[in-house]
Amino acid sequence: MTAGSANAEKPVVVRVDLEESEVYLGESFIYRVQVIGGKNVGIPDTSSFEDFDVRDFPKTWLRYRNPDWLDPDTLELGTNYFFRIVALRTGLLTLPSVTIDVDGKIYSTPEFRIKAELPPPSKHRRTAVRCGCPRTPPQGRTIFPVKAAQI
Repeated sequence: MTAGSANAEKPVVVRVDLEESEVYLGESFIYRVQVIGGKNVGIPDTSSFEDFDVRDFPKTWLRYRNPDWLDPDTLELGTNYFFRIVALRTGLLTLPSVTIDVDGKIYSTPEFRIKAELPPPSKHRRTAVRCGCPRTPPQGRTIFPVKAAQI
């Protein structure tokens, strides 16, 4: 082995894992972007996720969900970003490609298809709070909930 090959950069691998590919409207699922290799790893760009609400999801919170969909041996490898995703409409949706800058080079993940459906009817009641004031209150006016309605 030559000295040059010992110092050679390891290739960068960018992978994605999804907790679910079929969800109910309003139900969240976890999306992971993992970068193995590279020294300067940027933050994944999820700005093109128009049909989804995207929130950061701390890795420590995985224990509160069923992480069987993840290989536990990969959790400590490389740089991991976890996101909590919620579909904003029903249908067969496309989870767009994510781009991420690693050592000055842009990498892209594949797109995924997500099937989002309305949840089945429930026999349980749900309560919603209705506000008894205009949508946009006058400046300086405090809004108080006035009635809880059964829906």
